[in-house]
Amino acid sequence: MRAIDRLTLFLPELHAGGAERMVLDLARHWTQEGRQIDLVCASAAGPLRAQVPEGVRLVDLGAKRVFASVPRIAAYLRSNPERPCWSFLSHMNAAVLIAGRVLMNHPSPIAVQEVSRLQTGRDLRKPFRRRAVEVAIRALYRRADIIAAVSPDVADDIVQLARLPPSRVTVVMNAVDLSAIKRAGLAPFDHPFFGENGVSVLVSVARLAPEKDHENLLRAFLIARQSRRLRLLIVGDGPCRAQLMESAVTLGIADDVDFLGFDDNPWRIMARSDLLVLHSLAEGFGLVLVEAMACGTDVLSVACGAGPKLILTDPYFGPTPPVGDPQALATAILDKLAEPVLPASLATCAARFDIAERARTFIEMVAHGWEARYGTHQAHKSHL
Repeated sequence: MRAIDRLTLFLPELHAGGAERMVLDLARHWTQEGRQIDLVCASAAGPLRAQVPEGVRLVDLGAKRVFASVPRIAAYLRSNPERPCWSFLSHMNAAVLIAGRVLMNHPSPIAVQEVSRLQTGRDLRKPFRRRAVEVAIRALYRRADIIAAVSPDVADDIVQLARLPPSRVTVVMNAVDLSAIKRAGLAPFDHPFFGENGVSVLVSVARLAPEKDHENLLRAFLIARQSRRLRLLIVGDGPCRAQLMESAVTLGIADDVDFLGFDDNPWRIMARSDLLVLHSLAEGFGLVLVEAMACGTDVLSVACGAGPKLILTDPYFGPTPPVGDPQALATAILDKLAEPVLPASLATCAARFDIAERARTFIEMVAHGWEARYGTHQAHKSHL
């Protein structure tokens, strides 16, 4: 099998999302293994730019829009013909395939990975963009050497939209750097909510966007706090912030809810909270659940897809309330706080998603991509 010593990762931007964090974790892990990693962004703007690992070469294409970066992606690929590529997020995947399989024939494998449901992904909220990406997926994904999805739900979306046989899509669940998260969780964090006796603190870590359905969380919190002293910390930023803050005032819970905005170390907040709640309309995976468990914090998710279901397989996590049902979510919150999962069980569950195993899987898939593209003899002929 061909040794993969160089690899290029593609992201649209460096937003504070789970996909972006995982890519940075992969880049860090591979760099520590001695591989040469390029991280190419249509625009390297975003709060995670400061967290690009040492030793990773950041290539900022400086494009205002992802599809405007296609000529620059093609130029990069021409200059780096022996670099396998792994792209993340729908519109970036389409741009890389246009550059590498339409404008030219990049001689190295190109892999694309979907990290969210195609019906509700954050890249597809605008109708025009959604339609453009859907057309691109149908026309382009069959040109990829490797197609990966973070859950069976996401894989089914790709198969249906791209009209591909199921065998063309591989499910590779997300992962996190557990040791790094545990260390980050030990960092200090002071907040008045943590100093109150007899109070349980809930935490939400998600972009403040419609698909995350914070409104349902606020309504569930309103109901649950009638039975127990609760506080709620909301970590993240996004277009719905002002609306959500207004909702908290309207519901009469503003004094017990704090919108903290973006935090480059949300794990220290998770580690001090009693329960993390995932409340999205749909999730491709739900990486934040693994991160919270790595911090020793119990978790609760609504039934928002196969990803969270794959994570919370053990019966002690209890039932998952339906999406958009604040009463059911409130009941589940109270039940979880009454009977929390033991820290040892949380650690065991989180260990299944350590970055080392996923990083090895990705490399093996790229190596097999070489063999499928050129045959075993050619794949062994030289080392990247």
